[in-house]
Amino acid sequence: MKAVENFTRQMNILDVEKHGNTPINIIGAGATGSWICLGLAKMGFTNINIYDFDEVGEHNLPNQAFDIEDIGVNKAMAIQRNVMSATGNIIKAHNRKIEGGEMLSGVVFVLTDSMKSRKDIWMKSLKLNPAIQLVIETRMDLRIGRVYAINPNDMTQIKKYEETLYDDTEAEVSACGVSQTVLCTAMGITSQAIWKLLNHINEVPNYQETMIEFENNYILTQEWM
Repeated sequence: MKAVENFTRQMNILDVEKHGNTPINIIGAGATGSWICLGLAKMGFTNINIYDFDEVGEHNLPNQAFDIEDIGVNKAMAIQRNVMSATGNIIKAHNRKIEGGEMLSGVVFVLTDSMKSRKDIWMKSLKLNPAIQLVIETRMDLRIGRVYAINPNDMTQIKKYEETLYDDTEAEVSACGVSQTVLCTAMGITSQAIWKLLNHINEVPNYQETMIEFENNYILTQEWM
């Protein structure tokens, strides 16, 4: 299958020739990770690694980028197949858990289903790693989403970001960890996360923390940290 190559309608936002090979690591292929991966691939990013150890279940179909035939398939492998079907491009899928300590580079999306995993990955793989340009992390409940965009080598941003890393007992953090979730909130968070990446590429200043209540389209916070 021939890969999609006509990106003229987005060329003022993303120069694929210049930035399409940006190293991107997506940790978690759930309600936000699956859509972010598919969206970035459709926009022309090709150097994508996606990690997930879970399998697609029937309950994942209403809010994640999977089809009926993906049920029972590893999520990373399923989204790899869906990206190939949608774009003709091959991304790298990893059927395993990222727990921290892995050698990562470029832009890293942290989209796991617990705060513990986020903290472990941050402390062991991301913090003060000069090979990483940007860390984008999302948190989600039924109506509200948070999106963080952090330079892991900036001490001011590190300090502020670590103040947000609460325990799992304090809040539900992702579509995989909450009792209810809805596609429109996942898609809203996906859009915000991708724009953080595009701003970074285009050298447009990012808010390091964005919190949005999607039901009433209300921005709760946007903060420089």
